[in-house]
Amino acid sequence: MNPSAHRNRWLTALIAAAALILTISEAAQAGTNGAHRAFAPANTPNCGSATFCAYQDRDFNHGTNGTQWNYTYDRSPHLLWFFVGPNAQDQFSSLNNSRAWITYLSKNCPPDTHTVTAFSGGEVATDLSQGWQWPDGSGMNDSISGLAFGTSTTTQMLGRANC
Repeated sequence: MNPSAHRNRWLTALIAAAALILTISEAAQAGTNGAHRAFAPANTPNCGSATFCAYQDRDFNHGTNGTQWNYTYDRSPHLLWFFVGPNAQDQFSSLNNSRAWITYLSKNCPPDTHTVTAFSGGEVATDLSQGWQWPDGSGMNDSISGLAFGTSTTTQMLGRANC
């Protein structure tokens, strides 16, 4: 391959990657559609540091009928989308990102750009049925299928493995 063709192929790949990052970033920022974004209270039930916790019921309630799912830093992939699991799929009603870094959420696994949002480190959602929406306008409550753990506080390129 001549150097010019190689350079053009490399530039095309770089532009495509930048467009995907910008698309995910815009989708992630638009994902709540005005919902109140808050940061974690000091003692969210059973959610350790460096853990993303999801609760079946609002207000971090996993009471008698609810369930809690913990995705820990050391047991979850990084920079790769992964399926939340068959028992957790479409069950999350409140969330606690008890991590220092961004956690990405997706309605679908593998994700598409219109159903992706990001939670900053320390961010919580006490009730996803109260104004939390995907960028496509659909409600987030009981609709999450994919997660990805970032390794910084800024938007990053994510792989599609494990979906």
